[in-house]
Amino acid sequence: MKKKKRTYIKMWVDENVHHSDVKNILRNFGPKLDKKYGCGIKHGVIFSKEYYAEFYLPPEELERISKKTKDYFSKKSRLHAYLHDCDVAIHNLTNYLKILQTLKMSSLSDREYTNVSNQFAKNISDLFVCYYMTQPERLAAMESTLTSYLEKKGVENLEKTRSFLLKGKETILFSKKGNLLMNASFAELLQKETAKIDVNLVDRKLYQLKKTHQTTQQKLIKQLNPPKSILALIETMQILGTKRFEMRFFWMMGVYYAELFPIETKRRTHIQKKDISFYTEEEFLNLIAKRKTLTKTQIHERQKGLFVTLTNDHFRSFLGTEAEKQFKAITEQIHLNVLKGAIASPGYAIGKAILLSYKKPHLHGKRIKNMKKGDIIVTEMTRPNIVLACEKAGAIVTDEGGVTSHAAIISREFRTPCVIGTQHATSWITHGSYVCVNADEGTVKKSSQKEYLEFLKQKKKGPLTNAKKHIISLETKTDRKEQVVRFEDIDHTDISLVGGKGANLGTLFGTAPVPEGFCVTVHAYQSFLEKGKLIEFISKTLKKIDPANTTQLNTLSKMIRDHIIKTPLPTSLSQEILHMLETMPGDYFAVRSSATAEDLPTTSFAGQQSTYLNVKGTTHILKALQNCWASLFTSEAIFYREANGIDHAKVKMAVVIQRMVNAQKAGVMFTANPATQKRNEIIIEGSFGLGEAVVSGEVTPDYYRLEKSSLKILESSIKEKKLKIVRDGKKGKNKTVILKGAERTAQVLSITELQALGKLAKKIEKTFGYPQDIEWAIENEVLFITQSRAITNLI
Repeated sequence: MKKKKRTYIKMWVDENVHHSDVKNILRNFGPKLDKKYGCGIKHGVIFSKEYYAEFYLPPEELERISKKTKDYFSKKSRLHAYLHDCDVAIHNLTNYLKILQTLKMSSLSDREYTNVSNQFAKNISDLFVCYYMTQPERLAAMESTLTSYLEKKGVENLEKTRSFLLKGKETILFSKKGNLLMNASFAELLQKETAKIDVNLVDRKLYQLKKTHQTTQQKLIKQLNPPKSILALIETMQILGTKRFEMRFFWMMGVYYAELFPIETKRRTHIQKKDISFYTEEEFLNLIAKRKTLTKTQIHERQKGLFVTLTNDHFRSFLGTEAEKQFKAITEQIHLNVLKGAIASPGYAIGKAILLSYKKPHLHGKRIKNMKKGDIIVTEMTRPNIVLACEKAGAIVTDEGGVTSHAAIISREFRTPCVIGTQHATSWITHGSYVCVNADEGTVKKSSQKEYLEFLKQKKKGPLTNAKKHIISLETKTDRKEQVVRFEDIDHTDISLVGGKGANLGTLFGTAPVPEGFCVTVHAYQSFLEKGKLIEFISKTLKKIDPANTTQLNTLSKMIRDHIIKTPLPTSLSQEILHMLETMPGDYFAVRSSATAEDLPTTSFAGQQSTYLNVKGTTHILKALQNCWASLFTSEAIFYREANGIDHAKVKMAVVIQRMVNAQKAGVMFTANPATQKRNEIIIEGSFGLGEAVVSGEVTPDYYRLEKSSLKILESSIKEKKLKIVRDGKKGKNKTVILKGAERTAQVLSITELQALGKLAKKIEKTFGYPQDIEWAIENEVLFITQSRAITNLI
């Protein structure tokens, strides 16, 4: 009987792998991982060829290690122990890299040099073992358990719901300055014979962790009401996703420093680095100890590849032509019309494919440099060197990955459509071809220039399917009854609770630098009206109003406002606001109205309701709150609602109470040109002091017009600014200061500040999906966003 051919699944492709690394990689995956966590592989293969390697597992082995990993992390104590191991491994590797900073390898004997090499290998191996525990394929059983639960709950948008549930509590913010790993592949950094290592890289901060905005996730969990076991599983996968991302930076730094050893070996043996990369583990040790070298014929044969199998802790190696033969036997030709994968971040895009394969990483720099906004990245898996390219990608497609993978985390962060785990994208899609990515269904198809041009035409009419719309589709209308809620607990789906301004600030909080604050909700307003017996009075008064009769409109609107201001606040509400204020930083606050029909995508009530700045003390804040409520019934607001057919009774008032930014510079910016309606321009206006002077028109601000894609300054006009509004340090109120001399004509914003504002403007527009009118402020050189609303004539 003929033996059935064993099938294999490609797990990953990675660069900068030498032949001498292959056995150690399998050793880490197998015996070492098994000894430490009981989850090591029993069978797997790696094919290595010219600086890259591919790793394959049989499906049954993939299923086995996935179940083992799930069992291991099922106990919280094990998760904590594992996280401790991760931190220890990071610490030990970092310390050893600092030793390598000052170590003069050329002064070491061969034995000492070998010992240093072995100690480095141990430190990086310890981190590899921890990192391999978070491989996406290892978490497949956990993903499957969560998926089964969601199916039983009848969730329709299953993969999108799962994606939002697994968004981590923290996200990685990349430090781009001086970070070599963010700007080039290893091939571009290291493969040249003359490459030099920056040993000071370990001293630079490559990233920072920042808390994420989890309102949608919290609402989903509340709606699903999952059992403790599912909640624990979700939390574990969130933690592992973030920890994996964090470890990746240290792993890559270790791989970068590892190049010190080929450089030193080249000096000792006078063999080219490229040739050294074809030595196996045993041969490399013999090269150092005995200067035993390979012939040119052997090197030429090794260039065809190395194929190594691991079976129950036993290795078997094939070199050259035989390696190619073995590799061909486990791979198959692909005949597909559509690629299918998992949804990491929903959305839809058509664009040109930018193929960033780690089989040819030397092409990355050139391709990323020539990449245009909206192009579609196709790669085995996102690494730090292509993260910056992901920011302008129209979509991302990967061969590898699960919902906790780098690509999944990055795409959710950038809100970019992303399909992961397609297995064949890099071999099926050619560079420069047109690709259609439907990340709502998890499919990738080949497209055409005609379809691409049609897509662009449709896109100009407004956003198509995007992540924000899908978040809305996941939500049901909640019956939240809170009277006071923090920004981090609300988003754009809470307009009926906190009004347009509050919902917009909640949406941006955590993704843009929004000052801390909270909202007094429409339920607090409604309760105040009911307990103060104001509803019937307001309704009867409004029915008497003739909007065309200006005198009557002014009289009756003032009557309504006076009643609202004089009616006492419920004690319970006052106490709740007082408690919230005690948790807020700073002494001064901005108190702003946020009506349910204000700052919406299709209507903007900007300036119609009241705003109170630099309010200090509970008494004054509560008074400002009631004045905001009363401003819902100014003659202008009543007239506007009448003219636009908006039912007065359906418009509720929430109030935003937010830490006041004591700005030295402030202004507004528009993510499209409101005058010409050009969407490829950003308009920025700024003046000295608080933004009130700009918004109210008391000062003519400096004007800048930027090209949106490049942030190039197309036009700048520095105006004479006669005054600025500042906080009076003694009285705590706004005061006007007359500007004199050079300050009147001084340029408000530096080039760096303009660039920062421009980048933030684009990010905010992408968040909402349509052009925005944004208020900004700079306090002690720190940029804040205090408000954002739609440019209604461009929706």
